[in-house]
Amino acid sequence: MFRTITKITAFLFCCTTYFPVFSQLTLEDIFIHNKYQPKSPAEYEFMQHQPAVTQLVQENKKSYLVFKDMQLKEIQRWQIGAKAEAYLQEQRWSGYVFAPSEKKYLVKTSCARMYRHAEACSYYVGDAAGNLQSLSYGEQYFPAFSSSERYVAFVRDNNIFIKDLQLMQEIQVTKDGKWNHIINGKSDWVYEEELELQEAFQWHPSGKKMAYLKFDESKVKEYAFPMQYRQNYPTSFSYKYPKAGEENAQVTVWLYDVQKRKNKLLKIPYDYEYIPRFYWTADGSELVLMLLNRHQNKLQLAAYNITTGKSRILYEENDPAYVDVPKVVEFLYDGSFIISSEKDGFNHLYHYDNQGQLIRQLTSGNYEVTDICLLNEQKNELFFQSNEGDVKGRYLYKLNYRTLEKTRLSDLPGTHTARFSPSGEYYLHTYSSARQPKQTCLRSVLQPVSVCLEKNEMLDAKLDFVSDRKYMQIPAGDISLEAWMLLPANMDSLRRYPLLMYVYGGPGNQEVLDEWPASRDLFFNYLTEQGYIVACVDNRGSGGKGAAFKKSTYLHLGKLETEDQVKAARYFASLPYVDSGRIGIFGWSYGGMMAALAVSDSSRMFKAAVAVAPVTNWEWYDNIYTERYMRTPKENTAGYQQNSVLTKAGNMNGHLLLMHGTADDNVHVQHTLAYTQQLQEKHKPFSLMLYPDKDHSIAGGETRYDIFSRIASFLKEKL
Repeated sequence: MFRTITKITAFLFCCTTYFPVFSQLTLEDIFIHNKYQPKSPAEYEFMQHQPAVTQLVQENKKSYLVFKDMQLKEIQRWQIGAKAEAYLQEQRWSGYVFAPSEKKYLVKTSCARMYRHAEACSYYVGDAAGNLQSLSYGEQYFPAFSSSERYVAFVRDNNIFIKDLQLMQEIQVTKDGKWNHIINGKSDWVYEEELELQEAFQWHPSGKKMAYLKFDESKVKEYAFPMQYRQNYPTSFSYKYPKAGEENAQVTVWLYDVQKRKNKLLKIPYDYEYIPRFYWTADGSELVLMLLNRHQNKLQLAAYNITTGKSRILYEENDPAYVDVPKVVEFLYDGSFIISSEKDGFNHLYHYDNQGQLIRQLTSGNYEVTDICLLNEQKNELFFQSNEGDVKGRYLYKLNYRTLEKTRLSDLPGTHTARFSPSGEYYLHTYSSARQPKQTCLRSVLQPVSVCLEKNEMLDAKLDFVSDRKYMQIPAGDISLEAWMLLPANMDSLRRYPLLMYVYGGPGNQEVLDEWPASRDLFFNYLTEQGYIVACVDNRGSGGKGAAFKKSTYLHLGKLETEDQVKAARYFASLPYVDSGRIGIFGWSYGGMMAALAVSDSSRMFKAAVAVAPVTNWEWYDNIYTERYMRTPKENTAGYQQNSVLTKAGNMNGHLLLMHGTADDNVHVQHTLAYTQQLQEKHKPFSLMLYPDKDHSIAGGETRYDIFSRIASFLKEKL
């Protein structure tokens, strides 16, 4: 019934209120049938020891590892579990990883995520002959072969285990792991979310030792929320979540000797709060720890000689605001290393020797190195991605880090990503733009040949009617802001159209990119068919334009960002085809906060706002993210209070739709509930939609259809 009503009202809205054009996009096709999602080719992995790729294939209830040459012609296949029991032969495997020799492999099934990233699965060890055996019981995280392939290490129940494949015995490395108390070899929630660290153990190159992190969460406060509302008595989920200014888990570094079966605590004589990364040098003589202080404005690489026990500071970087965790730290066989840094104002690559002395800066200019793809030390080559020459694009480069000779590998405007073969000769290249659906091809660096796996030509033909993005720069005082705009087809030059601005706005993020739109962006195209203009602006604090632009919002998140969105709204309002009295704003997470702040601004530029899972009080968000940009509440009381959505509830001056998942482990529903209370006390009208047991993504089933249907109805009524 609801879908039918939505279709009818959308039709009436389109035909009577704006212009007589029949909608071609429907919310059902976008969010239920996934009609416009680009196809992704089957996953290929490059072989380490030969010019070939592998693919996991399911055929007639059987699974195979298929080996193909660089023209994607099959050269051999292994049936997974050919000699195993029938139920294993018919198991649906979801991924695999080879041992170093590529004669054994691990396959996984029955995977589940506890939070948003790390995945627990049931793993099996297989080989070319079709033998297959269970790695262990229960769910395992991050299984990894040792260099000798005798051992496989993994995490289970917050402890580290090693499977001896020769003796078929399980060695328990740690025994103190306990939920909400001690975690070994796996990061806690806040490290996983904000430092992008999941696997917290690493084999020594010899395979005889292991380094791992231990997280003592005992003093971290818990957050709990009810779940399973359909039961007579809903359950409660409780986990450790360190909020701004609150105590973190104590993280220590340990070494494990496989032969002696002994653990040793590594004593760190340097002050630190976080250990975001750790690395073995190529020869295994040193363990290098990345250390970060509580303010995150001092980053060090501390090298420990595991034989002598001596340590030294190999690298140090300080910043008045904060130092981002480097995107790149690569150690070469001579002990030198390549690291990324914003020290010259933009994120670039630097080469240091084994004593921490700068050899040379490898890249420079007013652009950002956005990713590192491959380091090939044999040829002195680096393959990386950057936005050189186009802040909204992403392009691929090859660099000789000895001679600094640089070659661009991608030409077409848009977004280029790649995975390279170990030799650097071949790469799986994915390209898209705002008008070009994703294309994936296997290419050669040395020869102009390619084999395309997926071009999404049928999708491209389907979407000929989709509005083109119009990219622009909006003047905002002494700076300019990157923006895009979607205009309705067949615009009436005599009409003024309502405008919806989409915003995220958080530090380092970019929304104004030249890439194929996600389903959310197709919703924006749907809105243009209903007679809206949709626009997006990257405010100060956004990424891609250097450290100064990004860090300008330091200590007062929300202030400059809101000012920029207001300035952009004024600019759009000056356009002859925009109805200045009908401008709305929509955002999710950080963007939800921005939407709520915008509709509370004294400019009264925004008639309506949609805020999904908004941060309404920075004191309630996690400490690693919040303190990186705001310091602690005690140190920056004014910054926390002045830009809190809660303190501005009385100023809310438009129509507001709030949405939140009740099981959001990232931005707790506490934020929205507290905001609703403030709005109620200030007698401010608003609409609220809660999604039981849904997390930060508010996804699953037809939930996304429901969300965007309600947003469309809200905009029709209020904008």
